[in-house]
Amino acid sequence: MSAQDFLRAFHRDVKVSTSSADKAKAFKNYLAANSDADDWFQALPVATKLDMDLIDMAIEAQYPAEPKVQPTAAEFATELLRCKLTKEELGTKVKVADREVWAHHAWGTKMQRLALKAGVSTTTTYIEQVRVELPGPLRTKIEKTYANWPAFIKAVRDVDTVELELDMKEEKERREEFAKMRQALHASPTAGIRAQLNNARLGPPAQVPARWPTPVPGANPFQGGRGGGQGNLFGAPRAPQQQRRILVEAIARVVHHPDTETGRRAHADQQQEWYRTHGNVEMSVNTPYPLRPGRAPVNSGECFRCGIMGHTNYQRRCEATIEQCVSVREQQWRRIAAQALKETPAAVRTVGYSQWDVDDYGRPFGDDTTRFEEVDDQGKA
Repeated sequence: MSAQDFLRAFHRDVKVSTSSADKAKAFKNYLAANSDADDWFQALPVATKLDMDLIDMAIEAQYPAEPKVQPTAAEFATELLRCKLTKEELGTKVKVADREVWAHHAWGTKMQRLALKAGVSTTTTYIEQVRVELPGPLRTKIEKTYANWPAFIKAVRDVDTVELELDMKEEKERREEFAKMRQALHASPTAGIRAQLNNARLGPPAQVPARWPTPVPGANPFQGGRGGGQGNLFGAPRAPQQQRRILVEAIARVVHHPDTETGRRAHADQQQEWYRTHGNVEMSVNTPYPLRPGRAPVNSGECFRCGIMGHTNYQRRCEATIEQCVSVREQQWRRIAAQALKETPAAVRTVGYSQWDVDDYGRPFGDDTTRFEEVDDQGKA
């Protein structure tokens, strides 16, 4: 306890009507015997020890208050950006001043205070950065733009808590169902065989027929020059074995990492390396894309949208949430690989990419405004 806190506690303890002389008589009894403070008090002039007002001034002179270190506006701004509302907190209640309040209400109150201290309360500064980090069930219930922080925080606090609880319950059920699907994938009796085939390393291919041209960056040998998505590979009822073998080798070159912390870090690096190598090109057999850990290998009857076996996205049947879906590039790569390896392949369409996208772990390639755009229905192919 500081000297100032001690002095305030003493004055609260004695009656307001007590005279200064009577307070001075009682003061010494609040000091620990033989303590440094007691020794200091005994050394005071007699006149000072008889007047509480003089004792107060002596304490202020001997034990001055330490200057408070006031955080800068930049430090408050940093704290504001670090203060995140997690999905686990959403829909729960927390105690504030001995009463229960919704977690997103308490978060909003704290954020409004930080915005004020950071000097941005009347502006739109940092609102977008904070909004995109909100949990999905809450973010989808508010607008995208606001005039200032009070308007943004009011929108967050005004979200219907009943609807929010229902959304959280539904999302929990979807996550549980998704976990069951993943468990079923790993428990599949053919999972080991598929993994071995996916990671197989074949020998050097024989000479490629002339109608499979030498790949050039961004080119797709599955697509012909007259449009419509019908490629050179599909002029015959079945793709030549050598050409299929080349595609199998392309798949095998990309290591499919396990669903572990180490595997996910390696997968993130794979995606970044893929983008550095290829950039925003059309997906094709020349640009085999790394698969998300824990998902099925390509051409295993998996859903192109989420990469899990047991269903497809035909007629929008996949019920995985946006966060559970694989990226657009991986969806397109799974479609290309699966259709190209069929006994009687269907036409493969390519997708052009503009300057956007982040990897599966949030590290940007460019502007990620359409990161989770979905590919067309999977269909029966």
